[in-house]
Amino acid sequence: MVRTAPSFQDVFLRAARDAYDAEHQLAKALPQLADAAQSEEVSALVETKIEETRTHLQRLEEVFDLFGEEPSGVQCSVMASMQEDHDRFSEAHNAGAASDARILATVRRATHYAIGAYGALIASARMCGADAAAAILKRTLEEDKAAYEVLRSFADGSRRDASAA
Repeated sequence: MVRTAPSFQDVFLRAARDAYDAEHQLAKALPQLADAAQSEEVSALVETKIEETRTHLQRLEEVFDLFGEEPSGVQCSVMASMQEDHDRFSEAHNAGAASDARILATVRRATHYAIGAYGALIASARMCGADAAAAILKRTLEEDKAAYEVLRSFADGSRRDASAA
C-alpha cells in the first residue's frame, strides 16, 4: 500500500479538527467550573470564557464550511488530559480559595494551549492559501490572548490581595 504525503490542506484540516474538539471539550467543562467556583468573580470570568468558546466553535464551523468539510473525527488528547488532571485534583481538594485558584489555573492552561494551537493553525491556513480561514482564526487568537491576560491579571491581583490580608 502506497501512502501519499499529506497536503498542506490535509495538515490544516487535521489541526482544525483538533482545535474544534478542544473547544467542544472546553464548552462542556466550563459550565461545571463556573458552578464549582467559590467566588462570584471567578464564576464571572469562567462565564465570559463560556461565551467566547461558543463563538470560537462557530468560527471554526465557518472555516470548515469554507472547505466544504465536517469538523468531526479527531479527539484533542491535550485538552482531555488537562480535564482529567483538573478532575483528579478537584476530587481531592474541592473547597475554598484553592479551588478557585485551580479553576483559574485550568482555564488559563486551556487558553494558553488554544493560543499555541490557533497560532499554528493560522500559519497552516496561510500555507494552503486559505487566507479567509486565517482571518477568521486570527480573531479567535486575539480573543484568547486577551482572555489569557485578563485571567493572568486577575490571578496575580488575587494573590497579592490574599497575601496582604
